[in-house]
Order: sequence, then C-alpha cells, then structure tokens
Amino acid sequence: SATPGQEDWLEIAPHLDNMMPDDATVSVEMKYTLSVLSDNMTTSERRATFDLIYYDENDVQQRKSIQITQMYINASLSVTTISVFNASGSGDRLLKINSNVPWELSCDSTWVHTKHVKSNEPVYSGNGNDSLYVYVDDNTDLRQRSAKLIVNAGNESQEVSIIQYGTAYV
Repeated sequence: SATPGQEDWLEIAPHLDNMMPDDATVSVEMKYTLSVLSDNMTTSERRATFDLIYYDENDVQQRKSIQITQMYINASLSVTTISVFNASGSGDRLLKINSNVPWELSCDSTWVHTKHVKSNEPVYSGNGNDSLYVYVDDNTDLRQRSAKLIVNAGNESQEVSIIQYGTAYV
C-alpha cells in the first residue's frame, strides 16, 4: 500500500490496470498513479514523502520512502514608477503591478496609502497583475518629504520612491 502525507497538491492512487494473477503465484505487481493536483506558484520548492509498505518473499513487512520534489516558479515582477507628487496637497497616482506570483506592499511612511482601482478599498497584497492608486495625505510642512513603497513578490523586490513637495513650493 502507499500512504500519502497531508499534502493537498499531490495524490497517489492505485493504477487502474492492477490485476490479481490468475494462478497461485506469490508475486504481484502493483502500479500506482502519482498525480500533481496543483502547480507550485511559490518561489520555494515543495516536497512530499510517501511510504510504500509491502511484504517481501519471506512475508516480512518492508517500508520504502519515496520523496517527491516539485520545483518552484521563477518570480517575475515589474512595477510602474510614480516619483513626484507636484503639490503639497493630497493626491493620487496610478501604480501598476505585473507579477506571476503573490505580492505584498510595505511603506516606510504613514502618509502614503494604497487602494484598489476597482473597489477603492485599501490594498496591502495581491496575486498576479493589478492596478492600484497610491494616495498621499496633505503635506503641511514647508519642506518636501519622501517615502519608499516596496513591492515584494517571491524573491523579487522593487522600490517605488515617492516625493511630495512641501507648502514652500506652492
């Protein structure tokens, strides 16, 4: 018999061609079908181990472990550049993220916010290609300020620099 682990991406099942011998022979050949149920959309390989348990010619139970490794996807990421907000007042710019893996956003400043273009809801992560607005709060200081918005997708990362003028530029 073959005993699968708790992996939800892999399945092992007896092959449909398994037949019991017609004569009184001692050996039986069993075939199993291994099915990959989902692609590995992460940037790390994943592994599963199956234990094959059988009885040898002396009727002694034997166990063989079979390890399956599924390779990872190579992450790709491209992000449009925003750069400068020309006024000290609040505003928004469109940010397009193109990725083949899930991504996350982080920002080093509390005056920068991100929202989905379609739903206008705050967004901090996504999967695949997406468009969002980057909003900035009013800058009431005389000096310009800057922030870094970082998009992480698997082992890829891109930084978007945001500069907002102060009220001295108005």
